[in-house]
Amino acid sequence: AGVESYCADLVRGEKTFYMPSGENYTVKSKLPVTAVADEYSEAGVVAAIRGAQTDTIRYPEFLRQARAAGTVAYWVFLTGQRAVYLGRRGEIHVELFSGAKS
Repeated sequence: AGVESYCADLVRGEKTFYMPSGENYTVKSKLPVTAVADEYSEAGVVAAIRGAQTDTIRYPEFLRQARAAGTVAYWVFLTGQRAVYLGRRGEIHVELFSGAKS
């Protein structure tokens, strides 16, 4: 519905949706917020993403696994067709949408 991007803050348990006009909307999650691991594991982040993509795991389990892999937030750029996963020390993993150009 016109959303350009959104950021999921896994520490606070919130998603902020950004519109092209500059407006933004923040929604608090009703799912439990678990602690984020101190160490970042890109392999763990990728495993959580693949599990969600193949419907092997559902969203609550994806969040649990992403936090266990040290993910503090992820930002989805719908117009850019990519998601960026962030660790607590600035580590990143960029995931392109299926069929997106790099």
